[in-house]
Amino acid sequence: MTCLECSPLDSIMARYGSQLAAIGPKAPIVFRDALNREGRKGRKEIRQALVRQTGLRLAVIRRAIDPRTRSASVSSLQYRMDGVGGEISLRYFSPRETRSGVKHRSPNVPSPVPHAFTKGGSFRTGRKAVRPPVTTGHVWIRKDPSKFPLHKEKSGVWIPKEMVRGESLDRYRAIAFRLDGTVGKQIARFLPH
Repeated sequence: MTCLECSPLDSIMARYGSQLAAIGPKAPIVFRDALNREGRKGRKEIRQALVRQTGLRLAVIRRAIDPRTRSASVSSLQYRMDGVGGEISLRYFSPRETRSGVKHRSPNVPSPVPHAFTKGGSFRTGRKAVRPPVTTGHVWIRKDPSKFPLHKEKSGVWIPKEMVRGESLDRYRAIAFRLDGTVGKQIARFLPH
C-alpha cells in the first residue's frame, strides 16, 4: 500500500501565521477545507495520469484508489490516497490473441507475448474461450511442454508503485504547490472585511 499525503503545512503556517492567529479556533477548518478541495481535484488528476502512465482503463484505476481515499478532518489534517493491489493481470490491458502470441497494452511487458493464448482450440476450426469460464479473458502460457499447468501472465504493473513515480508523482507535487494559494483563499473567508 502506498500513501500520498497532501500536507506541506509547515511552510504554509510560517507564511500565514499572523492571519491564522487572527482567526483563532477556525484555523483547522481552513486547513481541512483547503486539503479536501485540492485533494478532490488532485485525485482526479492523478487517476488520469495513471491511465496514461499504465495503459489501464479508468475503471480499474478507480477500483484501486477510490475505496481507500480519506478526506481531511479537523482532527486529522491530511488527505490520503492509498493505492492497493498486487501485480495487475494482462487481462486488463486489452489482450488480443494472434498467431504469434497475445498482443496487449502493458508498458512493462513486450508485446506480443510468444506462445501465450486467451482461447483454446485450433485456428482452423475456430478458437473458443478457455474453460472453466472464470478463466475467460486472462492471458495464459505453458511453462513446460505438458498440457497443464497453465500460468496466468502478469503485466509488471503495480498501481501503488506507479502512484509514486512518473507523471502521477508530478501531479502530486503540483497539488502540494497549489495548496498554499488555496489556504490563502480559505483564510480570506474568515477574516473580517
